[in-house]
Amino acid sequence: MSRVKIVTTMWDILPDHALGEARIADLQQNFWADLLTHGAQHVPLINQSKEAALKVVAPIINATKELQARRADVTHEATVDVIDTLRLQKEVVDYGLANSETSAGRIVAAKLQSLIIAQRERLEALQATVISEDDEDPARLLQQLDEIQRLKDELTVAVDDAKRMKMSLPRKMRKLFYSLRRGSRPGSVAHT
Repeated sequence: MSRVKIVTTMWDILPDHALGEARIADLQQNFWADLLTHGAQHVPLINQSKEAALKVVAPIINATKELQARRADVTHEATVDVIDTLRLQKEVVDYGLANSETSAGRIVAAKLQSLIIAQRERLEALQATVISEDDEDPARLLQQLDEIQRLKDELTVAVDDAKRMKMSLPRKMRKLFYSLRRGSRPGSVAHT
């Protein structure tokens, strides 16, 4: 309710401003209390000119324009998301492209590849640090070894994701049928 303004006029024709102030106090306590506690503001329009009125409404107009601009940005982002989703569906369904061959897939694959490279570099740097340091603090060494293992695990997941991205739908289907024929679920170890 911060954009709600309760404007009182005719202050310039009041013979006694104290009478006007008393009436405003009564209105604030008995009629406007809920509005005022929720952010509305009383604005006495002493000078009834166009400039004075514009000073009251200008902040409301500006706030409304800002809100409309934010809503337009959100609407634009939602529209872009819908268009991207439709493009991805069209590329996969209509053109029969594998995920990695779609425009979205190429972007994801490039980011995934850069993530893999960065993780490998970080892992190599951390391993070199552990090997080269003469640090005899076992807690620090364990912490570094845990970090190395975490990075290895993340790297394995990223590489697996990259492989799945490159796998076409027919290849995924063949892999699924092959694993079912062997009596195992996809991604699990076959029991022999």
